[in-house]
Amino acid sequence: MAIGLGRIFGFKFMENFNYPYISRSVREFWRRWHISLSTWFRDYLYIPLGGSRSGNVYVNLLIVFIATGIWHGAAWGFVIWGLWHGLFMIVERVIKKRRPEFKLPGAVGWLYTMLVVVLGWVLFKLEELPLALSYIGAMFGMDGESFVGFSPRFYLDNRMIFILTVAILAAIPWAQILPGRAGSFIASLSVLPDREGTCVEGERKAVIIKRALLICLLMISFMFVVNSTYNPFIYFRF
Repeated sequence: MAIGLGRIFGFKFMENFNYPYISRSVREFWRRWHISLSTWFRDYLYIPLGGSRSGNVYVNLLIVFIATGIWHGAAWGFVIWGLWHGLFMIVERVIKKRRPEFKLPGAVGWLYTMLVVVLGWVLFKLEELPLALSYIGAMFGMDGESFVGFSPRFYLDNRMIFILTVAILAAIPWAQILPGRAGSFIASLSVLPDREGTCVEGERKAVIIKRALLICLLMISFMFVVNSTYNPFIYFRF
């Protein structure tokens, strides 16, 4: 959204999220998540501290991730969230150093990463640690009762099924998965006309299809916005 709004006003921003939820390690997650923030802390804090070349690389990592948490706000929840990710980054680095050939199978690596990330979001969202631990315990059924009642009939109505289907399809990097001409065509949908109105590499057909899809998505978005309530985006706080 930010990149698209920037292009409307003539600004070209860097890609900030590159399919982070397909990551198979916490280290890969941070290469894909909030790229501008992680790049800034790498260049202006991690490297000046000595980076990977110094003997205190683990301390440097903890400092960077604690600072990343504090950047989001002066609350213990953010600090613990940064420390949480920093500890797993250290664990992965230690394992990689001692056993360079070690690598989790794809599905196992993804499940491990999602477990770390999702539990981390609980710490991120809830500023009080006891409350966060209570939520985490309930997620694993450790409170002796259901923390949130879930009824598929209640939640999975036709509207929600449609939204989930579109979200899943849109979240898959098809251009990287599909081979040959199909993947190339999907990748070409991101091609934009130059100032003279001609298309880069002659991908005029792809540009026309892209514009039609964007118009349809815009109309569908307006329909959902009209029927929904206001829910402030958490990153507006930062």
